[in-house]
Amino acid sequence: MFRRSESSAWSIGEQSALVVDLASSRDPVPVLLRDSAFSLWLLLDEPRTLASLGRAMSEIFRVEEDRAIHDIDRFLRDLTERGLVR
Repeated sequence: MFRRSESSAWSIGEQSALVVDLASSRDPVPVLLRDSAFSLWLLLDEPRTLASLGRAMSEIFRVEEDRAIHDIDRFLRDLTERGLVR
């Protein structure tokens, strides 16, 4: 299950979000999420499995579910390393 980290803070704009990990031991580096990354962030408002995220994103962007899952997995790994998702 993936969800937004409790230590993440974000500001939502028009079709984008600026996200930062407030618990970072280094200076927090904001991450700008747009397009599909923004849509994925919105889906993480509650805990979700990789499969459910893939299903939702494939419907939103009309891509094959396997492809969506592959791309989401890579992206979630990056967000997890940054402390934004757990």
